[in-house]
Amino acid sequence: MDGAADARRVCGTVTVELTGEIGDQDRVVAQVERILSLDVDGRGFPELGRRDPVVGELLQRYPGLRPVLFCSPYEAACWSISGQRLRITQAAAIKQRLADQLGDRVTVAGQQLTAFPAPQQLRGRTLPGLPQVKVERLTPSRPPP
Repeated sequence: MDGAADARRVCGTVTVELTGEIGDQDRVVAQVERILSLDVDGRGFPELGRRDPVVGELLQRYPGLRPVLFCSPYEAACWSISGQRLRITQAAAIKQRLADQLGDRVTVAGQQLTAFPAPQQLRGRTLPGLPQVKVERLTPSRPPP
């Protein structure tokens, strides 16, 4: 990975610092906005919670909770495959292990992080902790047409 984005909230404003070779800056900023749910106007959500008792109970029980969002559709698909029939903590540990072992390393705001591996980085690998059927779904023997 050639570039990285570091998003921070200061006094109610989110700022994004892009480092490295980013390419299409507007596309990266749009992706960060989507991941942080900043691309959707959520001001009406509390009103929905007042009208709908189920949503209202969830808002009270989990204030500020947002849906899980992923950096790419591929990562979301991998999560849906690897996380089936596992506790979320197990699935998260497997996902992090894959990133640590096979993902690109990036430095963001002075901190070294690992990105989830791209499809070609998983292909043909053994993935400890996952049943063989999930490994086969995550790592096809040949690239898609």
